[in-house]
Amino acid sequence: MRNTIPDSIKFPDLELHERYVDHFGLLDKCTSLYDHIADAFETRRMKEGDVSLYQIALLSTYIKVNNSLRSLSSLCSRGFTEDARTMARKVLEATVSMAYISLDPEKRTGQYWHHGVIRGYLKAKEIVKDNSYSDLVRKRYQELLPKYEARYHKNKGLYECKANGEVKPTFRYAWSGKNLMKMAKECGLGDLQVCYDLFCESTHTSVADTPTYFSMKDAEFSPGMDAGEVPYLTLTGVQLITIMSRLINTSFSLSLETVIEEIEAETRRLDGDLVKGNRSVDE
Repeated sequence: MRNTIPDSIKFPDLELHERYVDHFGLLDKCTSLYDHIADAFETRRMKEGDVSLYQIALLSTYIKVNNSLRSLSSLCSRGFTEDARTMARKVLEATVSMAYISLDPEKRTGQYWHHGVIRGYLKAKEIVKDNSYSDLVRKRYQELLPKYEARYHKNKGLYECKANGEVKPTFRYAWSGKNLMKMAKECGLGDLQVCYDLFCESTHTSVADTPTYFSMKDAEFSPGMDAGEVPYLTLTGVQLITIMSRLINTSFSLSLETVIEEIEAETRRLDGDLVKGNRSVDE
C-alpha cells in the first residue's frame, strides 16, 4: 500500500496557480479591497459613538469573511479544494446573515448580537440536570446559571416567545428563527442553495467521501484533490465578499463603488469564460 501525498501539501502548486492565474489574481483584488476599507476608516478617525451596533457586527463579520477568503485562496493554490469548501461555507453563512440583517438592522442586529445569551442559558439549564456530565462540569454551570438567567430575561424580548414567556425553540439554534436558506431567499440569494449543499457535504464526515481518498482497486490513498473546482470556489468566494463589500460601502458611505464594480466586472468575465468552456466540453 502506497501513500501518494504530493509536495503541494507543503508548497503551493505553481502549475495550478499559473493555470488559474486570473482567478487567484481576482482573489488578491478582493483581499486588497480590505486595505481600501481600512484606509477609509483610518482617514475618518471614527470613535466609539460614531458607529451603530449593526455597523460593528457588519465590519467585524467582514474581517472574518476576509480572513476565510484568504484561507480559501491558500487551500485552492495547493489543490485542497475539499477543505476550501469549508472556508467557502463560512463565507456564505456570514454573508447571508449580514444581508438578512441589513433588511431590518434595528430589529435583527439585536437578535444576532444576543443569541449567545439565549443558547447559553438554555444549554446551562440542561447541563445542570443531565447526569451524563461530570459533577465538576455540572457544579460549574450551576454557579453560572444565575448570571445566564439574568441575561436571558433581559434580552428574550428580542425573540418570539411562547405563551409561558419562554423563547420559542426555533431560536435556540438559529438566531433569526429561520434556517440559512430561508434567510437567503428573503435576501434574493436563493440560488446559493446549490453551493451551500455542496459545501455542507464537505464539512460533515461521511462514508461517501471514501472513494475520494482511497482507491479500492489500487489500494492507494489520495489527497482528494480536484483542481477543476478551483475556478468555481474562487468565483463563489469573490461573489460573496463583494456582497459584503457593498453592505459595508452603503452603511459607511465609503465611496468604493468603482473598485467594487471593477471586481464584479472581472467576476462576470471569468464566469462567462467558465460557462463557455463547459459548453465546448459538452459539445
